[in-house]
Amino acid sequence: MKAETATALRRAALRTFEELGYLLPTEAISDAQRTAALEAELSVPFSGPVKGVLSVRLYGSNARPLAANMIGSEGEMPDDLVADALGELANVITGNALPEIYGRGGFFRLGRPCVILGGQALPPEEDCVEVGLEAGRAELSLSEDN
Repeated sequence: MKAETATALRRAALRTFEELGYLLPTEAISDAQRTAALEAELSVPFSGPVKGVLSVRLYGSNARPLAANMIGSEGEMPDDLVADALGELANVITGNALPEIYGRGGFFRLGRPCVILGGQALPPEEDCVEVGLEAGRAELSLSEDN
């Protein structure tokens, strides 16, 4: 991944987790955050001057608190509401990152986000950006269709 792309992804993620999710993300990742279990996978397809998918993997116990912060809920939330909130989070990260990566002159169309809660532990993406979250981390990756 190009350094400019990684910087734009990191900046979009840090800003979105802080402003939308009311978390305090960090650029540093602790050992405990690195070994946290996979909790959710989010992906947003996009098209425009470039076509591809932006993916976010959430590790640790961040998904439900993040969704609750976004919605303003203090009680137990059903999975579909958590998925909706996380889908919106992925949309915002994608919408903030794409103009920084590809320039502000192009028009991008975001597809419907895909959210999978739970899942098997996966090896880390080889070409990803990591952001530390309170109880784990987020991995962000960008793939372009050629």
